[in-house]
This record gives sequence, C-alpha cells and structure tokens, in this order.
Amino acid sequence: MPYIALYTGARLNETCQLYKRDIIKKKNIWCFSFLDDSDDKSIKNEPSKRNVPIPDALVELKFLEFIKKLPDEKRLFSELRFYDKGGYGRDFSKWFSTFLDEMKIIDKTKVFHSFRNNFTNCLADKDTKEYLVNAIVGHANKSESYTTYLEAVENMELLQKTINKVSFDI
Repeated sequence: MPYIALYTGARLNETCQLYKRDIIKKKNIWCFSFLDDSDDKSIKNEPSKRNVPIPDALVELKFLEFIKKLPDEKRLFSELRFYDKGGYGRDFSKWFSTFLDEMKIIDKTKVFHSFRNNFTNCLADKDTKEYLVNAIVGHANKSESYTTYLEAVENMELLQKTINKVSFDI
C-alpha cells in the first residue's frame, strides 16, 4: 500500500479497497481503476473516480505478477476488515501509525498521507502541468478554463508518461 500511494498519490482508503477487478487495461496500459462500484467502496468526490496508469516502478517491483496470482473477485489486501466508518483503511491506518512510532518517526506531519504529498511535490518539482497532477490524484481543477471546458483526462499514454516522472531512492 505505501508503494502504491508513493508512486500514484492515491489515498489510503483508495488503496486498501482495491479488488483484482480494479486492475484494468485502458488503451493497452495497465491501470488502477479507482471507483465506488460496490457497497464496500467509497471515494472522496466525483473527480476521485479515475483510472491511473500503474507506474513502471510498481511493475519493476513485480506488482502485476502479484495481481495475476490473486483469485478473481479478491481484494488486493484481503486481510483488511471493512468498517462502516473508515472503510478498509481503518486498521491499516492504526498499524501504520504504530509502525512510524516503532521506527522512531515522531514528526506528527509524517503520516500515510505524506506519500500523497511527496508524489505531488515530486511532479511539481518536475514542472508538471497541474491538470495532469489533478487527473492522477483525483483533484478537481480550479481554473475556469479547466473546470468548464476540460473533460476527464483519458489520454493514458500522457498520464503514464507523467506518472513515470516520479522516482525515489528507496
């Protein structure tokens, strides 16, 4: 989950609630499909419904091989329990907080959401157009031109090129 968040900017619950069926091909590019298409899934808002290319960094970490081994209709992280408040992310959020404590990371600004911040900052540092960052992380565009006239960005090749700008030394 941290790798998915770090390399896609996805929110905690978006990653925790993924099913195998949410890994799809769009225009011959493997993507995460972030939707609220079942009772146990939710998204923050309408712009959060999106397809995000799976970054090369996750492919190199054998993510697609992991997916292929899962039974159909299985969640990626099936060990997580669903809660009406907190969805699938509740237990992982608690675990991650404990993990940070054990690692002696006491800065209260360093939380799971920091992966999302690092992702967007990395793209900003690479002078990435804001509408592309928004399309990937599920934010609404604020510019009048974009909110009025720009349709959802469906150019998977462009989104893939954008997401692959992100790199970290891990």
